[in-house]
Amino acid sequence: MNRQPRPLFLLLAVVTAALAAPPAGAAPRAADKRLVGVWHASPAMGSGWNDVYQLFADGTFRFHASQMDGETRERRRSGTWRADGKRLFLRVTERVVLKGGRLEPALGSTATANELVGAKPVVEKVAGARPIVLPMTPPRRDPRNGRWTVRLGTRPFWKFDDDPKRYP
Repeated sequence: MNRQPRPLFLLLAVVTAALAAPPAGAAPRAADKRLVGVWHASPAMGSGWNDVYQLFADGTFRFHASQMDGETRERRRSGTWRADGKRLFLRVTERVVLKGGRLEPALGSTATANELVGAKPVVEKVAGARPIVLPMTPPRRDPRNGRWTVRLGTRPFWKFDDDPKRYP
């Protein structure tokens, strides 16, 4: 006799897994502690930092847009994080955006064709935002440089420091 999967059983499994997961912002579990630190979107340092995640042991994070991107208005996001081994969950509670200003041809200090000139950073609180869920690979050593590396979403990141406070 061919049995069909029971949708109620699948629903209960999903709900049970969701309830068992720690809330965003809870201190990372032992398995997540490997993620605490400064994660850079390049295996080497260029003329400035590329995109960077700072993941703190208290379950908070900061994401910084590349210092070489002169066109992006959103410069930083911060909030809480947690991981389940296959996904990184980020809940944004604050962001820093550049308001005003104008785009002008870059003078060579950025990796973009243009740069914002005269813009002012503004801190914005974010309420009720849905979590950002990034597929994640387990941390592993990069055989080329010995750094820990993970894939967050579609991009690789390399661990530059175990102490997230060491990002400038």
